[in-house]
Amino acid sequence: MNITLMIYGLCGGGAERVLVNLANKLSENGNVVKIIVFDEGQSDYELQKGIDVVSYKTNTSNKLFTFFSMIINMRRAILDTNPDLLISFLTTTNIYALLGNLLHNKTIIISERNDPNQDPEQWYYRLLRKFIYPLASGFVFQTNDAKKYFSKNIQNRSTVIPNPVFIDLIDNFHIEKKNTIVCVGRLEPQKNQKMLIDAFEIIKDDFPDFSLDIYGDGSLRTELQEYINNKSLQNIVTLKGRVKNLHEQIIGASLFVLPSNYEGMSNALMEAMALGIPCISTDCPIGGSADLIKNNVNGILIAVNDVDQLICAMRKILGNKDFSTKLATEATKVKTTNNISNIYIEWDEYIKKVISNENK
Repeated sequence: MNITLMIYGLCGGGAERVLVNLANKLSENGNVVKIIVFDEGQSDYELQKGIDVVSYKTNTSNKLFTFFSMIINMRRAILDTNPDLLISFLTTTNIYALLGNLLHNKTIIISERNDPNQDPEQWYYRLLRKFIYPLASGFVFQTNDAKKYFSKNIQNRSTVIPNPVFIDLIDNFHIEKKNTIVCVGRLEPQKNQKMLIDAFEIIKDDFPDFSLDIYGDGSLRTELQEYINNKSLQNIVTLKGRVKNLHEQIIGASLFVLPSNYEGMSNALMEAMALGIPCISTDCPIGGSADLIKNNVNGILIAVNDVDQLICAMRKILGNKDFSTKLATEATKVKTTNNISNIYIEWDEYIKKVISNENK
C-alpha cells in the first residue's frame, strides 16, 4: 500500500516520535511510505531507509496567507504522492489535510494527540474542526476521554490506541541512583514547570543533596530562568534544554515529575516509568496519565496545579526508599503493556478496518 503520513514537522515532540515509529513499522511491513512536512524537513528521529520526507515549506508570517498556503500545499502534496491512505497527526495539520483532500477524496485517518478541550487555542481552528473532522474516514485517539469529546458520529468510527514506549532496557536497577529530580517537556504554559520549581523550593532544605533538572526548550525559557534566579535556586535548578541522549541523562534519577495542566499521553512520563524512575504526574485531562498510573502502585497522581499535593508526593517518594523502589519496579511493566510491536498491531488492524469500510 502507498501510505502518506502528514505532520507539521519532525523536530522534537511526542507526536513526532510516534509518527516516525509508525512510519518505520509500516515500511518494515512492505508499505511504500512518505512523510509530508511543512517546515524545513529536518527530523530528530531515525527513519527507515526508503522513507522519503518531503517538505512543502509554508511561510507563516501572515495568518491569512498561511491558511490558504497550507491548503494549497496540502493539495499539492496529496496530488504528488497519490496515496492509497493518508494519516495525519495533530489538530491543525488534520484540518488542513481534510481541506486539502476535498477534491481528491482519498481515504484519510486523523489522529488527535492532545486534549481537545484545550488544543487548539484559536477559536477559528476549533470551529473548523467541528465542521471538517466528520469528513475523515477514521480517527485515532490516545484516550477514551479524548474520544468522548467528539460527536457520536466520530466516536462510532474511531479507535483508541495508546502511545508505544520506545525503551527496552532490561535491568534498570543496578544503575546507581542519583540525587536528582527530573522533568521533561516543552517550556510552555501547558507544562506548568513553575509549580514544580515552587514545590522544590519548599522541600529543598529537607533534601539538601538533591537538585532539579528540567529538560526541554520553548517560549518560556527566559521567563523560567528569571523565575529560578529570583528564588536564588540557580545552583540547584537547571534548565538543561533539549538533549539528544535524554534517556542516558535521566536514567538513575530519584524522581520524575510531570506537572502539566493537560496532556494527551505523555511519552516523557511513559519513558521515565520504563527507565525505572519513580514518577509523579498531575491527573490532567485528557486522561493519559491516569491510564498509565495506578495511584500509589506504579506512581502517584496529584490534582492539576496543586502544589501542596505535589510537595507531599515528593516527600513521600524521596523520604521512603522502599516505597520508591516499589513504584519504580511496578512502573517498568509499561514496557510490556505498551510494547511498540503490540501498539503497531492495533494501528495495523484499524487501518485494515478503515480501508475495508471505504471499499464497501
